[in-house]
Amino acid sequence: MPTQSISQISTTLVVPVSRPANAKERVHLTTWDLNFIATPYIQMGNLYKLKPESPWSMGEIFDRLERALAEVLVYYYPLAGRFVTEKVKDSDKGVFTYIDCAPRGVEFVRATAKEICVDDILRPLFVPHFVRDLFPLDRAVNLQGHISPLVGIKVTELADGIFIGCSHNHATGDGTSFWNFFNSFAEVSRGVNPITQPPVHERWFSDDSPPPIVLPFNKIEDLLVKFLPPVPKVAIFHFSPESTAKLKEKANKATGKNGTISSFQALSGLVWRCITRARGFPETDSVTCHLAFDNRARLQPPCSPNYYGNNLSAVMSHTTVGEILTNDLGWAGGLLKEKIAIQTDGSIRESVVQWLNNRDKLMTVHSCMFNDHNIFFVGSSRFNAYGCDFGWGEAVAIRSGSCNNLDGIVVTYPGCEGQGSIDLEISLAPDTMSKLLLDDEFMSATSSTFLS
Repeated sequence: MPTQSISQISTTLVVPVSRPANAKERVHLTTWDLNFIATPYIQMGNLYKLKPESPWSMGEIFDRLERALAEVLVYYYPLAGRFVTEKVKDSDKGVFTYIDCAPRGVEFVRATAKEICVDDILRPLFVPHFVRDLFPLDRAVNLQGHISPLVGIKVTELADGIFIGCSHNHATGDGTSFWNFFNSFAEVSRGVNPITQPPVHERWFSDDSPPPIVLPFNKIEDLLVKFLPPVPKVAIFHFSPESTAKLKEKANKATGKNGTISSFQALSGLVWRCITRARGFPETDSVTCHLAFDNRARLQPPCSPNYYGNNLSAVMSHTTVGEILTNDLGWAGGLLKEKIAIQTDGSIRESVVQWLNNRDKLMTVHSCMFNDHNIFFVGSSRFNAYGCDFGWGEAVAIRSGSCNNLDGIVVTYPGCEGQGSIDLEISLAPDTMSKLLLDDEFMSATSSTFLS
């Protein structure tokens, strides 16, 4: 499908309809927020099928969503602001960044693509190239939030449906925050106001990291790193409830410890093994698997599930090509489980201290992580992605934009039928993807990717 088939109708800046009485003037960024300051925006979007007898015209749908966005921003008012970076007074070196909550506006784009059908997005194994054009603020880096909107919404009319793409500045919030916002936006669209899960804007700072957190640079642009261009092969793989249950059973049977390895840990171990095999590196090469996890419930006292901001950490499991391929699925899943199990309030706080002590190397870590010996699991099958009902039913699929299309990134979504099903959006170099599709261990665990 040619890119030019997507036509932009208009772009507007939407501000909150009112300002809460307790609204903050500024929101300081935490260590977790700053960790994403030079990375791309989060880009996630939902695909909806419209019934032929839909009671609304597309113009009415556009207007309805724009009004709902203005209303939900009353709760998420920092998203209408912009970043501000200031130099530390009386210091030769040092800057700090915060969100100035003065309402500058969120981008709202109306577009049409009447040559594209829902099935053109839903059915293919490989994500079509044009999907990235269904998102606003494409290729935006979070640092651009000083000038660009912190959030953009692009609503595209399709031949028989709608795609609602959202680009969300990752330095303002993580995946949990993203989907809480998107669900609240959907609630207001279908007339639920007040929203059921209002965000908590009190950011978490430890005693070791009171705001503002100073970065030892002359200017914030010193943090910019060059990211690799997106890889062309991005595929969607579906794992049914039966498949994930079998993987869990197989992994735990191999370890002899019933139920200790979760379904997702077993699936992650499988993907790590099979991608490593497809890459074909020597047995002595080191390989790493990165898993992100939510800190909210692990901290003591725990943070609210509605905490708005970044509140996540990542663990890294290291091994060699020979070890992961020689050992069984239970071994790989157990390696991942061990890393997650030791993440406690104490270890999370210690990681914050380590970050503060190495803040000068903040983004050099990000630039070296993206190589072909690593894989990264992002997203979660626990996100309420399909609950985003804007008034015309649940989504039929979830897709991400070009921000995630780097070699070795695995985006995790809940499967559309629920009940433990999982969808993985995997980005790989073309040769590696071709070999993965021929891997019997991997493909025997997948279900049809052509979902209805």
